[in-house]
Amino acid sequence: NTSFQQVEFINCKMIGFNLENSNKFGLSISFENCTLNDSSFYELPLKKTKFSNCSLQNVEFSFADLSQAYFMNCNLAHAIFYQTNLKQANFKTAYNFTINPNDNQLKGAQFSKENCIALLDYLGIKID
Repeated sequence: NTSFQQVEFINCKMIGFNLENSNKFGLSISFENCTLNDSSFYELPLKKTKFSNCSLQNVEFSFADLSQAYFMNCNLAHAIFYQTNLKQANFKTAYNFTINPNDNQLKGAQFSKENCIALLDYLGIKID
């Protein structure tokens, strides 16, 4: 039931970091140059959260509110997005992600021309 309000994690290695049981009231965090592989942000209100130059491999984001979140230069290999609110999230410089557009809210989300192909994987569309 720990409360994280206006907390900045910089240059941290937190493998398996689990915030699921933290106090969700006023939760406000950001991450810069962090390794957060195998961590869980399940069902967390992470609106406007900034992830900058982070490794987010195998991270659980299911049922989280990541609306207006910013993933700047982040590796999202095998990250799980299911029933996640990604409205107006910025993925322009994120990479290695796969997001099923049918299972997540993506209205207004931003992608680059290069990385938006990851959205088509779930649709069975092949682009050469």
